[in-house]
Amino acid sequence: MIGFLAFQQSAVGTVTWLLLSELAPAQARGIAMGIGGIFVWMANFAIALVFLPLVDAIGAGATFLVFAGLGTAGIAFVRFFVPETKDASLHEIEETLKTGAIPIIETH
Repeated sequence: MIGFLAFQQSAVGTVTWLLLSELAPAQARGIAMGIGGIFVWMANFAIALVFLPLVDAIGAGATFLVFAGLGTAGIAFVRFFVPETKDASLHEIEETLKTGAIPIIETH
């Protein structure tokens, strides 16, 4: 549990807020961040709501495997559907998203 919280708050949580601020158009960034915040808190609430009943139903080990699977699916989603924003200005990111041209992520 401590490992999950440390990873979530130091890595995934930070990236979530960074991406929300980068991917929203400048004129709607405040509203987009508010909506994004609502969904982040709804997801946190859903996890808290189902965690203990899931532990009771299938056991702690299987519950953590379910969450690990969801985390892996989240990583795959980000890998294939979130555009790369490294070394790009907010204006360049906004223009890329407006045109619908999502750059291919190059791996070495």
